[in-house]
Amino acid sequence: MGIRSAAEKDRAKRIIIEIIRQADGSFERKTNLYKAFYHAHLKYAADNPGYLSKWPIVRMPRGPGIDFDPYSANFFLLVPCTSGP
Repeated sequence: MGIRSAAEKDRAKRIIIEIIRQADGSFERKTNLYKAFYHAHLKYAADNPGYLSKWPIVRMPRGPGIDFDPYSANFFLLVPCTSGP
């Protein structure tokens, strides 16, 4: 995993914030956010040279995931909410 720079962390945060903004401000499941982050990187790679970010995307049981640094628990805030009636 290694130590990540503040610039890499900031870039990943800005990508996540933009994904959430374009989804009207929320996601029902973390896995949906993870997949959107992954697909944003795929789309960028298809249309541009290089990478959207250097932030690692990891393999998880239900698809791609965002690799979080265990030493920075406040990467972003997750607020639990209920869905459905």
